[in-house]
Amino acid sequence: MPRGGLSSYPMISVVVCSVRPDRFARVCAHYESLLRSGPFEIVGIHDAESLCEGYNRGAARAKGEILVFSHDDVEFLSTDLRSKVESRLGPGLDLIGVAGTTLLIDDMWASAGMPHVCGQVAHPWRGGGWEVGQWGTAARVYTGVQAVDGLWFAATRRLWEASPFDEGTFDGFHLYDLDFSYSAWKAGFRLGVCADIAVIHESEGRFDDVWRGHAEKFRAKHSATLGSARKRVGDVSVVAVRTKAEALEVMTPPHWSAWKAGARR
Repeated sequence: MPRGGLSSYPMISVVVCSVRPDRFARVCAHYESLLRSGPFEIVGIHDAESLCEGYNRGAARAKGEILVFSHDDVEFLSTDLRSKVESRLGPGLDLIGVAGTTLLIDDMWASAGMPHVCGQVAHPWRGGGWEVGQWGTAARVYTGVQAVDGLWFAATRRLWEASPFDEGTFDGFHLYDLDFSYSAWKAGFRLGVCADIAVIHESEGRFDDVWRGHAEKFRAKHSATLGSARKRVGDVSVVAVRTKAEALEVMTPPHWSAWKAGARR
């Protein structure tokens, strides 16, 4: 597969599916503060039939070489988001996320557990403050990744054009992320997880009957190629913090400063 690079100042297009005007306005302002050092645009889809359909429609409308697919309730504690995205996509990787796995064994990316899961995400803590979930932070950047979580990920336009979201199969709001990233990996694209992109996600997944229906579709599509390993539940470290500053401190382990930023695996 040819390895195309990006231009010196790539346009970043952020695609957000949102039916909440307040959330959309807030996340737009946030991305503007993070990406304004270079060309960018925000493509809002407010009537998506599914996340696959909405993301495909947004990507088709977008002008950027880099396509970011984002939930509308994220906040980045890392202020250098743009430089990390630009430096890691293109010659090095074709898709990056903030949490994922190097071995996908079923319809949940974390099922294989350690040592395959990697990345970290903070969520609101029910007692106030935030909880930082850490699956793997030994390295800043993990390569050899097979699937990523859908709260946020970025890909080259070339990847999306070759392997778009499967809106025919996944006609709702679940499993779009696993299918998109795993299908890209199967097609030979290179995926990574950037553990050093610190992010807060205001909501968590809902695993109801609708989710289970999409999970069945995912297994029917990919069962022949999924990895084989014992399912490990709960392989995550959770740290409760009171402030965003403390969350960022927890999400920036001291051993990173002693190592040259690079890839593991």
